[in-house]
Amino acid sequence: MNKSLPARTLLVLPFSLLALAGCASSDGDATQPAAAPISISNLELTPKSIPVGSVSALTGTVDFQAPDGNVREIAAEVTLPNGSSQTLPRAPVQAATGKTSGPVTVALALGPPGAGKYVITVRLVDDRGGTSNAVSADVEAK
Repeated sequence: MNKSLPARTLLVLPFSLLALAGCASSDGDATQPAAAPISISNLELTPKSIPVGSVSALTGTVDFQAPDGNVREIAAEVTLPNGSSQTLPRAPVQAATGKTSGPVTVALALGPPGAGKYVITVRLVDDRGGTSNAVSADVEAK
């Protein structure tokens, strides 16, 4: 009998978590209205071509619209020529608090191990953890 108690407990816990998540997504948070989604466009990075085997600084901008003025972080991912990807640590977006639109500066260092097209994908994250749409730019390693 003692052996069946932990199994029942484990089955109830996931069901409870799913039910709570379902309630939050359908009704929203009762104490705080849902945040309007952030929208981004026009990711521009330079340089467009970098050398293989050395670390190169990539800089640029991405335009955003955030009706709630709640942009907090930038998230980025690099897709390698072989299709694998690497998620970079999130970074705070400086001086965006309260701003509802404009450009965000993007800066990262990339050290490509081989030749080919590298795809940089970015998203913005709001103060509640919601993410924007994704935009991408290509960089060629030679």
